Amino acid sequence: MKEGDLVELSSYGRKLVCIKEFVDCLGVITWISPVLADKLDYKVDWYKNGEVLKSKHRRKDLKLFKK
Repeated sequence: MKEGDLVELSSYGRKLVCIKEFVDCLGVITWISPVLADKLDYKVDWYKNGEVLKSKHRRKDLKLFKK
């Protein structure tokens, strides 16, 4: 994954209660941490009902969006 990619929650991410608000949303990766030890290494802008929600995620929470 790289900055600018369209993403959605992975099957693992959909099971997490703390990020349920992003289920069935599309997001754009806006920043990736250069530090490998950083736990929340992806910043994502989520688009839901005309609103932009910003959140940080681990790699396993996300997957690339497919048409």
